[in-house]
Amino acid sequence: MDKIKYAVRSYKRHKTIKNKTLSFLDHNNIPKKQIYIFVGENEIDIYKNSLDSEYNIVNGGSRGTAYCDNKITEYFDEDEKIVLMDDDIKEAYELFLREGKEKNPRNDKRLLPSNLRLLDFQLFIKDGFDLLESYNLTLFGMYPVSNSYFMQNTKPIELDLNFIIGRICGFINKKDIIVNDDCRDDYERSIKHFKNTGGVLRFNHTVCEADTYIGAGGLAESRTYEKMEQSVNYMLTTYPDIVSRKKCKSKYPEIRLKKVKSSIK
Repeated sequence: MDKIKYAVRSYKRHKTIKNKTLSFLDHNNIPKKQIYIFVGENEIDIYKNSLDSEYNIVNGGSRGTAYCDNKITEYFDEDEKIVLMDDDIKEAYELFLREGKEKNPRNDKRLLPSNLRLLDFQLFIKDGFDLLESYNLTLFGMYPVSNSYFMQNTKPIELDLNFIIGRICGFINKKDIIVNDDCRDDYERSIKHFKNTGGVLRFNHTVCEADTYIGAGGLAESRTYEKMEQSVNYMLTTYPDIVSRKKCKSKYPEIRLKKVKSSIK
């Protein structure tokens, strides 16, 4: 576990990352020296002056999410084990069916979400990388929506083509996997890893809670209808055999991945 690197993307959120993702990692006993925070090139001093000196503050550029993702890929060695995270992670859970409400043991003022309990995060990361090695895969992640009703109707683990959300995901670093879409970099990452290895690993009974589009900085500043529509068109054009337009109640244009079976037996 001491060889795993935690790469956190952050943009104009030196206070948010301290109160959210870094607090979450500290609660889960992740050493600060294993945490690398990729920030805008003009924000390096702000983050260094705001955070503990043990954290590694790295230039992630200021050209969007995809550019930062590729800087992370470039920064670490080939085949290194990387956990990619957003800067606004509040908590991680696993499915646990129960009756009644239960308090969050880390915060007496909050109740745990229905039928979820706190995830053993270090064990989850260990299991993820162990299974990647067993199946000869390179990407794993969580269920994308914090909804125990949907989660309980899924297989605990799937290897087929699924969306691996970028809030928290683990991967074996591959220099040839480059993403180009700022709005749907995690969709593109899912597709490229699947095409390379014949599968991606999703733990459908685990999920994380985050404030992705809340407050200043982060993706909230760049998510517009026009950019989301450009993203849809890029994904449809680049991956026509895999991506389709999704009809839903979202105010933004959305996509879905077509079901493609894994080649892993």
